Amino acid sequence: MGRQPNAALDADSDLIADAAWHPGMGMAKTAKVLGPEQVVVAFAPEANVGGFADLSRDAFQGQYRHSNTPPPLLINTVVDHGAVARGAACSVLASLFSARQLQPDAESA
Repeated sequence: MGRQPNAALDADSDLIADAAWHPGMGMAKTAKVLGPEQVVVAFAPEANVGGFADLSRDAFQGQYRHSNTPPPLLINTVVDHGAVARGAACSVLASLFSARQLQPDAESA
Protein backbone atom coordinates (compact mmCIF):
# COMPACT_ATOMS: atom_id res chain seq x y z
CA MET A 1 0.00 0.00 0.00
CA GLY A 2 1.55 3.22 -1.13
CA ARG A 3 1.19 6.54 0.60
CA GLN A 4 -1.19 8.93 -1.07
CA PRO A 5 0.62 12.12 -2.13
CA ASN A 6 -2.21 14.42 -1.02
CA ALA A 7 -2.84 12.74 2.35
CA ALA A 8 -0.46 15.05 4.26
CA LEU A 9 -1.88 18.11 2.51
CA ASP A 10 -5.43 17.10 3.44
CA ALA A 11 -4.42 16.49 7.06
CA ASP A 12 -2.77 19.93 7.20
CA SER A 13 -5.84 21.56 5.68
CA ASP A 14 -8.08 19.90 8.25
CA LEU A 15 -5.77 20.96 11.06
CA ILE A 16 -5.65 24.59 9.86
CA ALA A 17 -9.44 24.68 9.41
CA ASP A 18 -9.94 23.33 12.92
CA ALA A 19 -7.45 25.82 14.37
CA ALA A 20 -9.09 28.73 12.52
CA TRP A 21 -12.50 27.78 13.88
CA HIS A 22 -11.52 28.63 17.47
CA PRO A 23 -10.55 32.32 17.02
CA GLY A 24 -13.52 32.75 14.69
CA MET A 25 -15.86 31.41 17.36
CA GLY A 26 -14.20 33.51 20.05
CA MET A 27 -14.56 36.68 17.99
CA ALA A 28 -18.22 35.89 17.25
CA LYS A 29 -19.11 35.22 20.87
CA THR A 30 -17.33 38.39 22.00
CA ALA A 31 -19.05 40.41 19.28
CA LYS A 32 -22.45 39.05 20.34
CA VAL A 33 -21.83 40.24 23.89
CA LEU A 34 -20.35 43.65 23.04
CA GLY A 35 -22.38 44.42 19.90
CA PRO A 36 -19.78 46.36 17.89
CA GLU A 37 -20.48 47.82 14.47
CA GLN A 38 -17.27 46.37 13.09
CA VAL A 39 -14.47 44.02 14.10
CA VAL A 40 -10.94 44.46 12.77
CA VAL A 41 -8.53 41.54 13.05
CA ALA A 42 -4.88 41.79 11.99
CA PHE A 43 -2.96 38.57 11.39
CA ALA A 44 0.81 38.27 11.19
CA PRO A 45 1.97 36.95 7.79
CA GLU A 46 2.96 33.55 9.17
CA ALA A 47 -0.48 33.16 10.78
CA ASN A 48 -2.17 33.17 7.38
CA VAL A 49 -0.92 29.70 6.45
CA GLY A 50 -3.52 27.85 4.41
CA GLY A 51 -5.98 30.73 4.45
CA PHE A 52 -6.22 30.81 8.26
CA ALA A 53 -7.58 34.39 8.21
CA ASP A 54 -10.30 33.54 5.69
CA LEU A 55 -11.26 30.35 7.53
CA SER A 56 -11.58 32.24 10.83
CA ARG A 57 -13.78 34.81 9.07
CA ASP A 58 -15.99 32.00 7.77
CA ALA A 59 -16.33 30.58 11.30
CA PHE A 60 -17.18 34.07 12.60
CA GLN A 61 -19.89 34.61 10.00
CA GLY A 62 -21.21 31.08 10.48
CA GLN A 63 -22.26 32.00 14.00
CA TYR A 64 -24.67 34.60 12.62
CA ARG A 65 -26.37 32.44 9.94
CA HIS A 66 -29.45 31.70 12.03
CA SER A 67 -29.45 34.83 14.13
CA ASN A 68 -31.96 37.64 14.03
CA THR A 69 -29.21 40.25 14.18
CA PRO A 70 -26.84 40.74 11.26
CA PRO A 71 -23.14 40.20 11.91
CA PRO A 72 -20.92 43.22 12.40
CA LEU A 73 -18.58 44.13 9.58
CA LEU A 74 -15.51 41.91 9.92
CA ILE A 75 -12.25 43.12 8.41
CA ASN A 76 -9.48 40.52 8.25
CA THR A 77 -6.10 41.80 7.24
CA VAL A 78 -2.62 40.36 7.10
CA VAL A 79 -0.04 42.91 8.23
CA ASP A 80 3.73 43.07 8.02
CA HIS A 81 6.02 42.31 10.95
CA GLY A 82 6.62 46.01 11.65
CA ALA A 83 2.93 46.62 12.27
CA VAL A 84 2.74 43.63 14.61
CA ALA A 85 5.77 44.95 16.55
CA ARG A 86 4.29 48.47 16.77
CA GLY A 87 1.00 47.09 18.06
CA ALA A 88 2.77 45.03 20.72
CA ALA A 89 4.85 48.03 21.77
CA CYS A 90 1.77 50.24 22.04
CA SER A 91 0.05 47.63 24.21
CA VAL A 92 3.00 47.54 26.58
CA LEU A 93 3.44 51.31 26.66
CA ALA A 94 -0.27 51.92 27.27
CA SER A 95 0.00 50.27 30.68
CA LEU A 96 2.69 52.78 31.66
CA PHE A 97 0.40 55.76 31.11
CA SER A 98 -2.87 54.72 32.71
CA ALA A 99 -4.81 57.26 34.77
CA ARG A 100 -5.02 54.88 37.72
CA GLN A 101 -1.24 54.88 38.13
CA LEU A 102 -0.95 58.65 37.82
CA GLN A 103 -3.37 59.43 40.65
CA PRO A 104 -2.05 59.33 44.24
CA ASP A 105 -3.42 56.70 46.58
CA ALA A 106 -6.11 57.91 48.96
CA GLU A 107 -4.41 56.10 51.85
CA SER A 108 -1.01 57.75 51.34
CA ALA A 109 -2.43 61.30 51.24
